[in-house]
Amino acid sequence: MKVIIVAYNQFELLQMEIEALRLLAGIEERDLIIVDNGSEDGLRQWLEERPGMNYLICDEGGESYSAIVNYAKAEFQIAEDILLLNPCYMILPDSIEEMQRLLYADREIGAVMPKLIHNGSETAGNYTEAVSYIQEGKIASEVNLQQLKLTDGCVMLKRSMLEKVGIFEEKLFLAENVMWDYCVRGIELGYKLFECGSAFFYQIAEKQKGKENKQHALSDRRLLKEKWDMNYFNAIPNTGLLSYITESRETPLRVLEIGCDCGVNLLWVRNHYPNAALYGVEINASAAGVAKCIANVTVGNIEERQMDFGGVTFDYIIFGDVLEHLRDPEGTLNYCKEFLKKGGSILASIPNIMHVSVVRDLLNGNFTYADQGLLDRTHVHFFTYKEILRMLMRTGLEAVEIRMTTNGVSQEDREFVSKLMELSEVSDESMFYAYQYLLQARCADGKMCD
Repeated sequence: MKVIIVAYNQFELLQMEIEALRLLAGIEERDLIIVDNGSEDGLRQWLEERPGMNYLICDEGGESYSAIVNYAKAEFQIAEDILLLNPCYMILPDSIEEMQRLLYADREIGAVMPKLIHNGSETAGNYTEAVSYIQEGKIASEVNLQQLKLTDGCVMLKRSMLEKVGIFEEKLFLAENVMWDYCVRGIELGYKLFECGSAFFYQIAEKQKGKENKQHALSDRRLLKEKWDMNYFNAIPNTGLLSYITESRETPLRVLEIGCDCGVNLLWVRNHYPNAALYGVEINASAAGVAKCIANVTVGNIEERQMDFGGVTFDYIIFGDVLEHLRDPEGTLNYCKEFLKKGGSILASIPNIMHVSVVRDLLNGNFTYADQGLLDRTHVHFFTYKEILRMLMRTGLEAVEIRMTTNGVSQEDREFVSKLMELSEVSDESMFYAYQYLLQARCADGKMCD
């Protein structure tokens, strides 16, 4: 295995990383490739003074992550597994061995990452303490979780996947976008990606972004949209919404997600309920192509009311940030009720148009759409807490529970809401703080909904 470490003004961290790899994983300098991506902290001179070190210097400074990795692979003729590292992540004991073990546990596994312990977490306050916790067995997981995307800062890639997927997309600049593209390409070729539950790295410092800028981010986004026909890429499950699923791990659930995107919520269900039968509906063929590697996915528009699930009924039907995008959300709920089993639940996350930020802007004459958020330009319907309840009532559903999420509340928000409460008939100021509502609903009286 070769280790490629890309550094930018992280000289001291890099030295610590090299020593940790030697002491804790037996990785010698000959197995390392250090890339100085335009550092100004003396790294170049240090590398040039070490005759046994493999290194690359980006003379122009600020090279794209894809070009760096591709060049390193070609220059050093790497035909082995590769561990890509950012110096801000420090190895903990046995982690490399555990990642390698998982990587070769199944031929379909193409890449793995460790669990990342963040600086200041409850489990360990610093690197030394984290090592102690691992050695004493106080941090233990052992649960390997399949992922859609792996971190660009600490990922082990199998040789066979590297050969089959090919070079990293050189039109992309930022590391996180390069890795997302590579992960999707790997998934489409049948590879699985995992977080290793018995391997740990400690994030000892914030990641340095080099000479990245907004222009690179915008360029990457345009390129990804052109390539994959997706406005954004979500690899983070809606765990707040999914927490409504509380059955025991071995339960053979049947779960359907409407608007499943690339399948990250369904993948969460797979990781926590291995016996679950998973189904999805997704209008975007590109996203569905990824989700099909996880679930039985139908490409289509749910509002056309032409879905056929072969007579299957579901314990849960999930609408994760979907109802607000539909022309007829009530009609869709009525239609989907036909596929709920008795006692089954609708789970939905719905943005709150009554949020303090929207009300403040509206009072100042602004109702400006954006690419995402509460005023996502693709939203067709807008909801408040009361409107959600009315929608459920009209569709023969009743709320089992409704929770809210916030995106932080400032003192300015509190003062503004205090004034609003003097004018409003609502008695609960949280209606202005709720960013989203997460709801679980069932058919009235627990009956079949059809």
